[in-house]
Amino acid sequence: MEFFKPGINFNFIGNRWFFIPLSLSLIVISSIAVFIRGGLNPGIDFAGGTLVEIRFSKNVKVAEVRDALKEVGLGKSEIQQLGNERDVLVKTILSKAGKISDQIKEALSKKFKKENFEILRVEMVGPAAGEDLRYKAQSALLYSIIGMIIYISYRFQNKIAIPIMAIALLSWVLSTFAWMNLTVLSIFALAASLVVCIFFDLRQAFASIIALIHDVIITIGFLANKEFSLPVLAAVLTIIGYSMNDTIVVFDRIRENFAKKREENYETMINSAINQTLSRTILTSGLTLVAVIALFIFGGPVIHDFSFALLVGIVFGTYSSVFVASVTLVIWKNLEVSNKARQKQVQTSKAKLANANERAR
Repeated sequence: MEFFKPGINFNFIGNRWFFIPLSLSLIVISSIAVFIRGGLNPGIDFAGGTLVEIRFSKNVKVAEVRDALKEVGLGKSEIQQLGNERDVLVKTILSKAGKISDQIKEALSKKFKKENFEILRVEMVGPAAGEDLRYKAQSALLYSIIGMIIYISYRFQNKIAIPIMAIALLSWVLSTFAWMNLTVLSIFALAASLVVCIFFDLRQAFASIIALIHDVIITIGFLANKEFSLPVLAAVLTIIGYSMNDTIVVFDRIRENFAKKREENYETMINSAINQTLSRTILTSGLTLVAVIALFIFGGPVIHDFSFALLVGIVFGTYSSVFVASVTLVIWKNLEVSNKARQKQVQTSKAKLANANERAR
């Protein structure tokens, strides 16, 4: 099925100097948003504590609930309304689920009659479990990206990225030490992977890493004021896979075009590859977005953050395949050509100087 007529030729690569600053601006804004927020807003899953969802028979204000909870020392808990003014969510760092829910029920009974509210759910995560989940979440993000780098290197350049495998193994070994900060380790591993890609000419893998980092940072920036929970983590990992899949489709067409048209201008060839896969990209992303938008609108508050993360991630994952990954390949090629021209110029200058010295003798 073709969404666009064959032969269409949008100049994506030619407009890269508009989209490169746009992407950089979005990354900076997202980073600032997370920094101002003081980091991500971890949910009960990662921070530990107790979550209690309450449904009232009539509309209620957050201030009224907070006043009632002050009686049992829970006035400083995070309290928010869920989609309407009847459902209220109470989150506290205290983790004795049974006692907390009983205290909340007792406090609310004093201000509201028992028949005017009900406890819908109580979730509790201990501090140790929360810490373990944080560790596993960061590990999942790190190793999923490294695994995809290895796959891309083999898929497009038939190179088994042994140095990157070594980085993954070293990261795993270091992560077993209690003193090792996993965030610092993740940044080091990604930086080392980028250096390895440059050194061993793993350009597709390098472009894929840049695109994935772009997608993850922007998505997390959009989630700066939302709760980062296990469902949101699942959405981020889904985004990584989705973005990589879309990038592979474009890269595969670039490889096919390069095999057939080696003499064609590199930028033109990549632009043709993007246009040839455009129908597939729009149809796949469009249909996925329809489903995600439906989840976002009708899915209810429980999966609201999950569907929002997917919504943002799919948009920017599709965007990055065209304007980040493909453009990175073009920049790499241009730098390679410039470097070769510079080396040739230096060799020519040396040859002329040698000839001049020879004549002088």
